[in-house]
Amino acid sequence: MKYIGKLPSVYNKIYFDFKSDGTVSAVSKKDKQMEKELNAFISSLKKQLLPLTTYISKNIFSEARIMSQELVIHKNKRILALCDLSSKDVVLEVKTNYYNIEAYKEQLYYESNGRTCYILQLDWTNIPYGITFVLSRVIFIPKESKDNNRKIIQIDKLQKQIKNDDITVLDYTDSKSKIKFKCNICEHEWESTRYKIINHPECPFCNSIVCQKEVTKQTMNEKQKKQIRESRYITKLIEKSNGKITAKNYVGSKDYLKARCLTCNYEWDIRADHLLERPYCPKCRKMSKIIT
Repeated sequence: MKYIGKLPSVYNKIYFDFKSDGTVSAVSKKDKQMEKELNAFISSLKKQLLPLTTYISKNIFSEARIMSQELVIHKNKRILALCDLSSKDVVLEVKTNYYNIEAYKEQLYYESNGRTCYILQLDWTNIPYGITFVLSRVIFIPKESKDNNRKIIQIDKLQKQIKNDDITVLDYTDSKSKIKFKCNICEHEWESTRYKIINHPECPFCNSIVCQKEVTKQTMNEKQKKQIRESRYITKLIEKSNGKITAKNYVGSKDYLKARCLTCNYEWDIRADHLLERPYCPKCRKMSKIIT
């Protein structure tokens, strides 16, 4: 093959600078006539669109400050959505076609981010006699999947099994995974198993306070350092005893505390570090030896 050259492009590239008022400025002097014609057309178009833009400003955005090309970030879902026009309460997406809105449902949902959502579409079916602007309000109706519905049922079922109204189930995945809980008193969140929370329905952060139900949030804050040490110890004790032993009055690893068996409710005094080494109820252990 012998190279003989290339065909000229069907496109005639003309370079312009865009001005803030919507008009343009030709980069090359030879294109000044084109600049003049284009700006005349832009001016005429702005006059024709004035009723539409006035309506949008007044009735859609309530004359609030309108932003252009706002980037909405959903970090947890790793999703970015770009708005054409938006304010703190409203978003307006502009499409130069008149396709089914369903095609844009995810984009509109994420860019609206809880705000009132509108879409402006262009209907070209009347060309060359005119263009119809179609303005629609978008309403999102969440559709729960079967998995999500099953999840809600499981959360509700577990919530009823927990004999402590101060503990709320936040999230549930499956029977093999840990479940997320929240204490309504101290607002502490933690993960545990179904077995442990049913047999030990107390917050590991403020379990003694949950039982007493007399301490205010202000008092809890004053004892926060002690409670953090205690919560870590209680969490470790629950794991080592398989959710059968709890304790209160924890001070330090070499100090005595009050241990309690969640099976028989027997209580005894023991050093904190010794309890971690022997995380079982002496009464239940003695009874099991007698039975065997």
